[in-house]
Amino acid sequence: MTVNLFAPFSGELMALTSVSDETFASKMMGDGLAIKPETDEIYAPVTGRIEVMQKHALGFSLKGGLEVLLHIGIDTVALPDEVFVYSVKAGDEVTAGQVIGRVDWQAVDNAGLERTTMLVVTNSADKLEKLTAKKGTVKAGEACAELLIKGATEAKTVKKPIAKKQKFKLGGFFQELGKTFMLPVALMAFMGLMLGLGSSFSSPSTIDAFPFLGNSVLQVIFRFLGAIGGFAFSNLPVMFAMAIPLGLAKKEKGVAAFSGFVGYMVMNLSINFFLTETGHLAKEELMQKAGQGMALGVQTIEMGVLGGIITGIIVYNLHKKFYNIQLSDSFAFFGGPRFVPIISSLVMAIVGIIIPFIWPLFAFLIGQVGRLIQSAGVFGPFLFFSGERLLLPFGLHHILVATIRFTQAGGSAMINGHEVFGALNIFYAELQNHLPISGRVTSFLSQGKMPTFMFGLPGAALAMYHTAKPENRKKIKGLLISGVIATFVTGITEPIEFLFLFISPFLWIFHVIMTGAGALVVSLLGVKIGNTDGGILDFLIFGVMQGGYTKWYLIPLVGVIWFFLYYFIFKKVILWKNLKTPGRETQLEPEYSDEELSNNGTANSEYDAPAILSALGGKENIESLDNCITRLRLILKDGNIVDDAKLMSLGALGVVHLDDTSLQVIIGTKVTTVRNALDQLI
Repeated sequence: MTVNLFAPFSGELMALTSVSDETFASKMMGDGLAIKPETDEIYAPVTGRIEVMQKHALGFSLKGGLEVLLHIGIDTVALPDEVFVYSVKAGDEVTAGQVIGRVDWQAVDNAGLERTTMLVVTNSADKLEKLTAKKGTVKAGEACAELLIKGATEAKTVKKPIAKKQKFKLGGFFQELGKTFMLPVALMAFMGLMLGLGSSFSSPSTIDAFPFLGNSVLQVIFRFLGAIGGFAFSNLPVMFAMAIPLGLAKKEKGVAAFSGFVGYMVMNLSINFFLTETGHLAKEELMQKAGQGMALGVQTIEMGVLGGIITGIIVYNLHKKFYNIQLSDSFAFFGGPRFVPIISSLVMAIVGIIIPFIWPLFAFLIGQVGRLIQSAGVFGPFLFFSGERLLLPFGLHHILVATIRFTQAGGSAMINGHEVFGALNIFYAELQNHLPISGRVTSFLSQGKMPTFMFGLPGAALAMYHTAKPENRKKIKGLLISGVIATFVTGITEPIEFLFLFISPFLWIFHVIMTGAGALVVSLLGVKIGNTDGGILDFLIFGVMQGGYTKWYLIPLVGVIWFFLYYFIFKKVILWKNLKTPGRETQLEPEYSDEELSNNGTANSEYDAPAILSALGGKENIESLDNCITRLRLILKDGNIVDDAKLMSLGALGVVHLDDTSLQVIIGTKVTTVRNALDQLI
């Protein structure tokens, strides 16, 4: 049995997956099509009964059990009633092609909203065998698609693709979650530099070495830098609570971040209420012993950054579900994005009541992770840094790093009467209070990366240069030098790592082990250099400028050994296995050609963005596009049609398929330029 859908307006037909509303584009509402309206009269798209009528949306029921939704415009729910005028009402029977109303498109345009109208079979999973839509432009009231209704016995065949969709959501979620950590961590790193400068220039050892720094005006400036630098450390949980929904939300990002703040505060107020009512609110002098602390002036359970992460994930899911909710006319003011902070406050209030019951168990599990690392003794840094490198290709290393830096898993310390959790938090607190830096926490921070980042990877780059064909060395020099500068100065390693990751698992495992071994060695030697990046800036600010007690001078000694180990191992393996590292190809790849770099790309980029988009399957294949420091992070409709070889030839350092739809394209430090160029095309 077949049924026709009729165009509600004249205009150009579109694939449903190409609309900007994720709810419809992901086909969560069902299969269908979309149209860009050019006329204002509304034509009934089917013959049937109007079951639901809400200004911008009408629901129809048809013979055979089909249910069809006509959704006029995107985010038009809050527009005044007079924008949509109908000559029919709920309960009326209509005939396909019948004029049933009119839309004031000028009002829609003035509100800055899209006209795109969706026509969706909401029970397509159970009732629809196939939808065949026309292409191009159609006239209002004429057939635009044919629906093939399936029998009841066929309705059970939808479970397999649903399972595949769940796989996509899981892979995509973890990829995106790791990316959201970068916003607060980037601020933390910058504020850490300010804190480091203020602390180092005001420390007694620095003043003894450079007496002119003891000038009272300069000391006020340095103390000011230290005070401002402590901001991120003091407010990290609420920053995560806001950054996670901000980064994950596809629309109404400002509302998502605002709701994250509301949810975090309400959760802590709810916890405070519970503790007060049950008589468990500790006195100020006993707060730390009771596992309690202050969150923006509210006494609550001390959850650290995990409280912010829990809030952020819950609020994001509430935002995704409710940001476009349609309430009845009486409550329409509270619908749409305004509903998100409302539902967030209600849900997080309940979460705040539940947390005091489950947090003791949760804290125990977190402690177990910490004990696992701590029980490894001197091998703890080895396990941590090796694990971080091992997770890097999958983009999941941020989660491991955040766990050690900001939670009990990274240790705890009593500083200035407050219990501080997490290796990085403890380090910054020690700096802020002019306390001796603890090697126990810095063993999980910058110092562990320095032998590999500042010396080992440059040695690998030199080996790749020397093993390249002589005629190609000049062409790859710029690529390798830029990669070395990135890792040596800023600690961004991927431009070098992804030159060998995909061609030699052996070299990657060697790199993983050597990174952990470097952290182990400098920890055993008693080095005490903190912060996050592991480059020369951290070495100078948090090592050299803090004084000799950090034992910064040992880093170059260990580094020289790491440089030669990397150089000789890489050179031997490359020649032994005849690995096709840069410059060793039979014909040099275009990305290393000066001529290609000067002629290809957009006006402000050396990368050919249209060709990259084509290799990704075109704009129709892209569900979402984002980037971190060095990678494009994409969710695709079909990852199998991506041309990996073409992407590599266009300058990508690597292509990582996390699952059937989640993809990462490693570009390097110019990834933002490429992402902006792609945004303009899609």
